[in-house]
Amino acid sequence: MGAANDSFAVLYQYPRKAGDDLIKIGMTEQILGSNNPDFHDRIKMIHLFETRQQMKIRIFQPNATDLSDETKFPVVGEADFVLSQLFQSKETGKISLPLTKNGGQPTAGQVTIIGENLVENRDALEMNFYADITHCANWVTTPSPYFVVSKLMESNDWVRVFSSTVRNNTMQVDW
Repeated sequence: MGAANDSFAVLYQYPRKAGDDLIKIGMTEQILGSNNPDFHDRIKMIHLFETRQQMKIRIFQPNATDLSDETKFPVVGEADFVLSQLFQSKETGKISLPLTKNGGQPTAGQVTIIGENLVENRDALEMNFYADITHCANWVTTPSPYFVVSKLMESNDWVRVFSSTVRNNTMQVDW
C-alpha cells in the first residue's frame, strides 16, 4: 500500500439538462493521513421521491489548504449512483460503490455512502390550493368548489383521505 493520503469528498447532482455542469451539493471535511478516510461531515439534500436524482461523488487529494475550488486538485476516484439506491439497498440507507478514475478506469478503492432520513416520513404535510374557475361560470349558476385528497392503496384502489369544505357561490377560492 502506498503513502497515506489527505482527502475530502464532494457530492454532485447531474443537471436536468444534458451538457450543463454538475451541481455541487456539498463537501466533507478533509481527512489527513489516511488511505481509508471516514468522513464525519454530513451533506444534506432533499430526496425527491418522484424524481430520478443522478448523483456523483468524487474523492479529491488536495495539495493546498484552501479547498474552496476542488477542481484544482487531482481526483482519487469517483462513483455515480441514483439517490433512490440508498433506500432500495439490502442494507437500507447504505451502498458501497467501486471508485473509478479517468472516464471509468477502475481503481483499487470503493466508497460507502450512508443515507439517513432527517425527517420522519409520517410528519404533517402542509399544502395550499387555489382555484380560479371563472371559465365554469354561466349566468344561471355560480360554482361551489371543493377538493378531495385520495391515496392509492397497494390493491390499486383509491381511498379518500380528506375532503375540503365546499365554498358556496364563488369562483376564486384559496384553501
